[in-house]
Amino acid sequence: MSTECRTDNQKLFGVIIILFAVVLCRRNDVENIFENVDLLDLAGSFNNRRNKSTFLHRLPNSCSGFFSLRYKYMKNRDWFPSTRAEQNVMFANFNAKIDDYKNVFSLTEPLLATLHTICETFLEVYQKVEQNRAAGANLTSWQDKIFIGTPQGDPVPQAPKFAAINVPAGAFIGIFAEFREIVGFIKSNLSYTENIGLDLMIVAPETEQSNFNDASPNLKLSLKNDVSVEIAFKKSDFDAIEIQYRKASTENWLPADKATTSPTTHTPQLTVAGQAEKFEYRAIYLQKNQRVGTWSPIYSVTVG
Repeated sequence: MSTECRTDNQKLFGVIIILFAVVLCRRNDVENIFENVDLLDLAGSFNNRRNKSTFLHRLPNSCSGFFSLRYKYMKNRDWFPSTRAEQNVMFANFNAKIDDYKNVFSLTEPLLATLHTICETFLEVYQKVEQNRAAGANLTSWQDKIFIGTPQGDPVPQAPKFAAINVPAGAFIGIFAEFREIVGFIKSNLSYTENIGLDLMIVAPETEQSNFNDASPNLKLSLKNDVSVEIAFKKSDFDAIEIQYRKASTENWLPADKATTSPTTHTPQLTVAGQAEKFEYRAIYLQKNQRVGTWSPIYSVTVG
């Protein structure tokens, strides 16, 4: 058998093993294949370890048809904290505890290092930016003291100090998306449990998992082209939201939109064209085209 023929057979055998490993979703098998079989010419994008790692992180989504039923039907809640302060708590907690689950999830050293890099990058950037934001607020007051402060002739006070930001070695951009992908990989592991998710703070808080009857959407309104209202929202676990509007100081609500993706845009009709007018908006969740939960707070915006 020629060398070329043997090489082709090896590649074919490698592809079969990879497909078999993907079906079983055994990450270690797939990684061993990447280490021992030269198949990179079959997928030109996998030209470095980081791309290999990214492929492995995405395995659960790419083979969802063969996945464990528990993962396939896992409730798709948005567990990622919505505020920077909450994200700070989550990343600090995750960074401190993830090593305890290394063997539970068979996490490799490179993947574990990536997780720590993500967490430490966020903590360094967020905390130093907050410090510098506070220093920046004090800077104006310091300037005013120098220009118009009293008593005249007093020494200049010490200027606010800004903290240097030193990201960890290997830091990269887009860490939120990367973190979500790796957490998805962790949650796909058969050893993953809800209690582990709670310990790592990678599940939605109980308040977001409560009875549908208590659910209420939050809206963010912004003016677009002076005549339209852009409405941003989180759909959570529901199919859509129904949005209503009315002119301020009136009682009757009118349909604005039934939206499944955020943001959506609505153009209310002005009483007098070109004259600014205030409008109010509210929304409620929809599940199978039926209203669920309670109406949101009323949000107002001036159009025109």
